[in-house]
Amino acid sequence: MSEILVINFKSPPFQGIGGRRWSKISKELIRRGHCVNLIYAEKSPSKVPSAFCNGIKYPVAWKHPLHISSKWRGKFMQKLSYFQRRLSGGYSFFDEGSYVISDLQKGLKFIFESKPIDILFVTCPPYSWTFEVTKWCKSHYPDVKIWVDLRDPWINANNWGIPGLTANQRLQENFRHQYVAEHANFISSPANEILDEFSNCKAEKVHLKHFFDEDDFSQTNHSSFHAIQDYSYWMYAGQFYVGMEEQMEIWKRAIESNPQEEWKIFSKDHEKFRQYLGGFQNVKIHNEIGSDIYRWMLQAKGFIVALSGYNQNFFTTKFYDYLPWEKPLVYLGPKGKVWHFLLEHGQKSDKLKNANVFLMNRSDFKTDGLSFRVEQILNLCPFLDHSSH
Repeated sequence: MSEILVINFKSPPFQGIGGRRWSKISKELIRRGHCVNLIYAEKSPSKVPSAFCNGIKYPVAWKHPLHISSKWRGKFMQKLSYFQRRLSGGYSFFDEGSYVISDLQKGLKFIFESKPIDILFVTCPPYSWTFEVTKWCKSHYPDVKIWVDLRDPWINANNWGIPGLTANQRLQENFRHQYVAEHANFISSPANEILDEFSNCKAEKVHLKHFFDEDDFSQTNHSSFHAIQDYSYWMYAGQFYVGMEEQMEIWKRAIESNPQEEWKIFSKDHEKFRQYLGGFQNVKIHNEIGSDIYRWMLQAKGFIVALSGYNQNFFTTKFYDYLPWEKPLVYLGPKGKVWHFLLEHGQKSDKLKNANVFLMNRSDFKTDGLSFRVEQILNLCPFLDHSSH
């Protein structure tokens, strides 16, 4: 059995999609006999499902100013922190992990002194944790392998506060980016465009695409819903991406042209969606609901794949979650790589007016499952298969 440490800021039970990629990879590593230890951020006392961590669970309290409950004090602290960081050249205010660096280092020290770690996986963003983990590990345990996985761009990001960095902050961010590029052993991402940021790095670059998990749609999981006959709505689950405002006319045209259809949106950005679509009686907008989303997916007619100009070439986690259900996909976005993929692999359908609907065949995507992705990781890390403690 190998000892693995995963640094996953938004690990479940956090309901957002950010931590699900590596929580599921962790689950498969555990199935294969490895011990997965975990450091994660914790907003409130909660329990990480044992399926995602069978070793040490080390929570780091979430201390970002946005998490301060008092309204007037919270706003004051947010503005104070924002301008302090801009003046000092420190991390972006929007880097959530940067407020708990010392706690993160305590967690690293505790786990490394408790167990002989074979490899460390750190997910990104937040970018602060990526740099600080790499720096700490190389300073204290230089022989431990480091695998950095970026689900979003870093230095070229259009969010996470990166576009608004001052010149001094940008200089420091570039340094941290370059440090990781020089000291990580592996750098992976679901998008080649993100890996292009590291064109001259020493690390081995790995195109580790997103995936679906058989457990999410297995007969066991939805046996209690086997009697469902009326699939009554079209469903979107995800963010209101940067630049999506430009695509809202496409959404409105599809909704207006199909007044008899019901549309459900699940998003942490639900207020943003309400600004544009709240006036439609046949559109129901909800907050994100974590793993319970699969119950809603089971009952949906089909799924909405919605992107912006910023990420039109990115195949999101949710995109792969949709594929194995073999339900129609409605594409609402610009004509980038995802659009062309649907054109090439899908069958156009006329189920909706003024909307691009595609039918997909699950058998075409056998290599896009969780097990296949973990096999890809293990093939690059043969030392995991032979280590024993």
